[in-house]
Amino acid sequence: MTKSSNELLSDREFLRKIEKLKKLYPEEKSALLAMLHLCQSEMGYISLEIQEFIAKELKLSPAHIKGVVTFYEMFFDKPKGRNLIQVCRTLPCMLAGGEILFEHISTKLGIKEGQTTSDGKWTLMTVECLACCDKGPAIMINDTLYTRVSPREFDEIIKDYR
Repeated sequence: MTKSSNELLSDREFLRKIEKLKKLYPEEKSALLAMLHLCQSEMGYISLEIQEFIAKELKLSPAHIKGVVTFYEMFFDKPKGRNLIQVCRTLPCMLAGGEILFEHISTKLGIKEGQTTSDGKWTLMTVECLACCDKGPAIMINDTLYTRVSPREFDEIIKDYR
């Protein structure tokens, strides 16, 4: 996840994976989401250079690729912190204290929505739903889901990530 765009584009194994993905679909452009996932798993985000590379590979416009990257919340076009905190913003979680939890996290880390701490450890985002409507407020840190999280519990949870 620490490769630069140039390193990734000169990595033969990566380029082999790209070609393999293109062959998996009846139409090459159908490989777009799979390619974006691959690129993000290699770099941690999808840089403008990588977006342009994918556009050329799939014979799509760079604007189309940018549109897809910015449409889906799971893709990032800028580097994010080592730990991504996603706070559910749907009504059930908000009614269960999600707004208070979000404000607590924001204040504790000194960042607002979409920002990353200066040390690069944390990025804070809201997401539309974490599918835990009966167990709110819900957050996800990287790939781990936490439910019924209070501000105090959040403070305990992040100790494990430091």
